[in-house]
Amino acid sequence: MAPHTNAHSSPANNIINLEEDTTTALAEVARLKRQLAASNQQLAEATNAKVIQPPTTTSMGRGIRKLVTLYELLSNLIDEADQRVLEQEGTPRPTFALTDDEEVEIQRARNHTFTSYNLLLRLVPQLKNVIQDPNMATLTQFLTDVLVKLQDGANGARSDDIRRIKEEVGNWINQGYAPQVLLDPKTRYNRGLQHDICGKLLTPLSSIGITPRFAQAYAVAWKDGHATPSDIEHLFLRSRLLLQTYCAIFTSPSSAEGFDDETKATKNNVATLLNMDGRVTGRSIAYAAVLLVFNLTDAHQWKDVYNGSNFVAFYNFLVDYFEDTPDATSKMRVNSLLAWWNQQIFPHHVGASTDPRSSHKRLAAQRASKQTRN
Repeated sequence: MAPHTNAHSSPANNIINLEEDTTTALAEVARLKRQLAASNQQLAEATNAKVIQPPTTTSMGRGIRKLVTLYELLSNLIDEADQRVLEQEGTPRPTFALTDDEEVEIQRARNHTFTSYNLLLRLVPQLKNVIQDPNMATLTQFLTDVLVKLQDGANGARSDDIRRIKEEVGNWINQGYAPQVLLDPKTRYNRGLQHDICGKLLTPLSSIGITPRFAQAYAVAWKDGHATPSDIEHLFLRSRLLLQTYCAIFTSPSSAEGFDDETKATKNNVATLLNMDGRVTGRSIAYAAVLLVFNLTDAHQWKDVYNGSNFVAFYNFLVDYFEDTPDATSKMRVNSLLAWWNQQIFPHHVGASTDPRSSHKRLAAQRASKQTRN
């Protein structure tokens, strides 16, 4: 008996079905390849993407020398805050036989330290929880470790800034002052009092009979390096070198090249990372001024005092200039100076202190004036 033959399984039909199956398979392979390529691209992007890590304790300390205190030990700030709590509770601080002037200076130094403490908590708010922990009596070593890490970060950032400003000062002096002997940006060798330009800028005002309050200041703090004895605060802290130093530290090296132009602020500049909110502070100016003066000297390494220059005294003088304003005139001068600095460093920042009511009042006055004229 002859075998049954199915019409649908003829050789021609089998070829057609095979071609259709092959086309479908190829389309599926192509789809899978595209899917695989997309997956590989997503994996590559995920691998190369920067994972934002929470800041370490050390990194949180990098702004302390810039905004809080250049020299003080952080443990001293905590001690001063603790001492004030004890005094409020009725425990007097130890007293010594001091003159009235000595007592005033001690109190000023204490206020200076307590302000540093409050600035520290503002910069590193996480520290407040550690300090106020009710179990802190058993966590003293933990607090000590935290302060050590913060201080390591603070000093590390200061070292980075010193190296950067050393090079920048060398370039600025060479380009802007035409010195007889060019400075090597990589070293402070040949700078100092013996250098024709650095020596002039390092002239202490005590040497020209300026009022004792400004005796710790240097000529470089004034615009063009010239102080006016009859009006000592005229153009004080308005020198181009100081502005350039500040920009190099807080905004960007490019903005330091021409601070009259638009500041080249980026989302990663130091001022933004430190949440300065477009406001220059007196202590940040003092920080920049000390680093500038230090890098005009020929000191081989960071020192508190070098070759007659007392950098600690200079820093404290500048902080007191901004914060110890004995009368309304002094306070007005300081506020005017800080406003000038804000305009120079953050010219396009909308100040958070702007009162919207003032613009409403001006608009209302303008409308009223128009109605009166009509």
